[in-house]
Amino acid sequence: MSIRWKSRTVALCALALGMFSGALLSTLIVHNTHADAQPATTVEPERTCYVDFVKVLKEDAVLLSVQIEIYSESRQRQRDLSTRTERLMKAKQEDIRNKQAKSEEYARLMEEIIQLNANYTKERYDIELDMQKDINEEAKRRFNKLRDYAVEIAERHKATQILVISTEPTEKMDFSDLQKALMLSPVLHYTKGYDITAELKARADLDKCNFETTEAYAQGADGKKIDKLPEDKEKNPDRIDYEIAHGAKLTMRAEFTDLNKATSKREPVANASLMAKDGVTPTWVLRGEGELKSLPNGDAEFTAPLQWPESAAKDKPIILEIDVSPLKARNQSKTLRVRVLPPPPKDK
Repeated sequence: MSIRWKSRTVALCALALGMFSGALLSTLIVHNTHADAQPATTVEPERTCYVDFVKVLKEDAVLLSVQIEIYSESRQRQRDLSTRTERLMKAKQEDIRNKQAKSEEYARLMEEIIQLNANYTKERYDIELDMQKDINEEAKRRFNKLRDYAVEIAERHKATQILVISTEPTEKMDFSDLQKALMLSPVLHYTKGYDITAELKARADLDKCNFETTEAYAQGADGKKIDKLPEDKEKNPDRIDYEIAHGAKLTMRAEFTDLNKATSKREPVANASLMAKDGVTPTWVLRGEGELKSLPNGDAEFTAPLQWPESAAKDKPIILEIDVSPLKARNQSKTLRVRVLPPPPKDK
């Protein structure tokens, strides 16, 4: 996934939410007045804080991480759909070659092929809609959380209201962009000392997951680490880590680190913290043929296909990828590349 896509997706969510953030934030902090017997009430002057809410949303690590996870899962669904459809299509095309062009069987198979293509297009469209819906829901959920943080910070400054500002440089904007900027932030001038954007960003960063995957590897039946194939541009041009036979199994493990906020240094995560509440939950994702199963201790077991895929060449190996990452930081992942050898040719 490109950085451009990430930036564009977050920016779109931030723009949509920013359209109504100014009105919401400016009315969140109010003082309740109580009717009593006093003849007059003294109204204190309003104290205002300012925040570039759109900037915080666009740069929010938590929102970006969740959107990456949603995008990755959507793309995996599309890959699975393509693989499944390709197999069905290939089987039907093989059948139709053996049928006469004007026969009922030929007409039936042709109709099934057309319907298969239509179903494929619809399912891809539905996957895209699901992705956009999930991304928008997560953006709104994160917006509400950041809004609450902004209110807490403003109250500590004894502010009575918050106004949304825009710190985006306007020199290179055309008039249409300037109009959008004014819709997001009608504030043309403010006092820098009342800007709480940096405080809000610092508070938001405390929510981000600091787990990172440092290493992923396969292990033998004795639990010992299996060395990866050496990197060699000539002997290993495909950058394969492990090679196994068809139908064989491969057990994999990952190691993680966490950020010690007291020392600002990364420390290894003990195996006891794996799968624990608020700890690391290793997330394994397969891209390619075979079966991947997560184990209770956080490891994973991959089983190479026993029956060779119809879409693959009978005499050539297939290459697949297995990603592992912390559940809440899918962008902090490691990838293993595995080559599966085809079955030996049958004796004639």
